Amino acid sequence: MTNIRRLLSKEERAEYDSLFFSAKFYDDATARPSHEIGDRMHELLLDAIQAGRMWAQWVMDDNARAGHIKALKAWDRQRQPVSTKVGDQIVKRSSVQAIKRLDQETKAMFWEDTKWVDMNPDDLAQIVNGSEQRIQSSKEVAGIARSLLALVNSTGAKTVAEALESRGVSIDDYLTGSAENVA
Repeated sequence: MTNIRRLLSKEERAEYDSLFFSAKFYDDATARPSHEIGDRMHELLLDAIQAGRMWAQWVMDDNARAGHIKALKAWDRQRQPVSTKVGDQIVKRSSVQAIKRLDQETKAMFWEDTKWVDMNPDDLAQIVNGSEQRIQSSKEVAGIARSLLALVNSTGAKTVAEALESRGVSIDDYLTGSAENVA
């Protein structure tokens, strides 16, 4: 998938952004449920194509290619799982993992699906490092949620926005500890 936004003019990017907004939100600016967004986006792109907006066809084609790749990867990952023991249980995992590669001619980075049995030590180290980074990121997200849950519970508010307002702080100030100086 290309970064289609880089190919668009300023006006086309504004139209594209508006299309995303219309796909994500109802007319009253409330968020659309995520299961409706794909169909709405497709409908809006078809409308833009029919209106002669060339950028919409580029987006549609790019999204279709990305979808084909996603479907192929899902198919490839499901067809030959490996069994592994986790604690006392045997679980199935994909025999294919994405490895970041460098194209020697173009020097461009790309992802290549590689089977465990075909990996070398550098590939395996890359899998370990990437997994550890994702674990760290998940811990950070859990920490944010824990902190905001404590704030909501301590204020009796119904939402994070209400709790922050009751304390008179922004979410960034609260999460970074700057709220202690403000509240």
